Amino acid sequence: MNYGKSINVMKNVFYYPIVLLLMASCQLAEDRTIAPKDIYGYWQVEGEVNKELPWSKIEVINDSDIWIDPCLDTIYHYRHFAITGDSLILTDHQQKESLYKIDHLKDSVLLISDFKTGVQLRFHKFVDLHDMNNRKPMVLSADDLSPDSLDVNVKSVFVNEYYEYTKKELHILTHDEVVMARNILESYFDKKEYEKELRERRYPYPFNQYIRQYIAIVENGDIIVKVNLITDWQSFDGYTSLKMDVYEVDDGGPSYATAVINLTKGKVVWFMTNGEA
Repeated sequence: MNYGKSINVMKNVFYYPIVLLLMASCQLAEDRTIAPKDIYGYWQVEGEVNKELPWSKIEVINDSDIWIDPCLDTIYHYRHFAITGDSLILTDHQQKESLYKIDHLKDSVLLISDFKTGVQLRFHKFVDLHDMNNRKPMVLSADDLSPDSLDVNVKSVFVNEYYEYTKKELHILTHDEVVMARNILESYFDKKEYEKELRERRYPYPFNQYIRQYIAIVENGDIIVKVNLITDWQSFDGYTSLKMDVYEVDDGGPSYATAVINLTKGKVVWFMTNGEA
């Protein structure tokens, strides 16, 4: 009997399963490896969007420009992000860090968990930054939105920084204050009080043909609300862009307008539609 040959056969019997096991382990480790570059882009949560979800969109535009859009009337901006292992670390404007767990990041699919609610969210990438130069932004209209989505209380940190620069005292409007400002402005439209200030060819469109962005300051003890009215806008991310910053346009005629409301006194103190180039 050739014992040497038998020993070699036995070695091969054990060798091949071990190699296959190692190959499978390496493949599994590779599948679990998270490449930070894969997170750049615009992400939309999958499934039905409702106010119970902590996030509806994630936008990682570059290393210092990260946006988180919850389903409520606010938005969060972060100055820095890092991915260490399977952890996503977001740093805000006050250098406060928030930590989340990435369960999956590959093939335009992102799974994040460890929110305070304990919910795992699944996102798909709907805009890749590599395709930005080859894509045109969406043209969106107030007519595409339901009436209860036309009022946007802009709370972005960039509004804070703008008023810090101008030395004005920013006032974050409550929901009730936004409703109050909206009602004052709607009454102004219904009574056509703008006719006292405007020439006929630049009269505004009906009230609900506008999206209305609200920001406010305190001046001489009164709450002064600026309202930007826009019929349409362009963006890659739809409604989210309206929360980021005040959308201002030169010219455009009555498609764009600005109102200033003294909320304390309960009246519109200034109104103007844009000029026409």
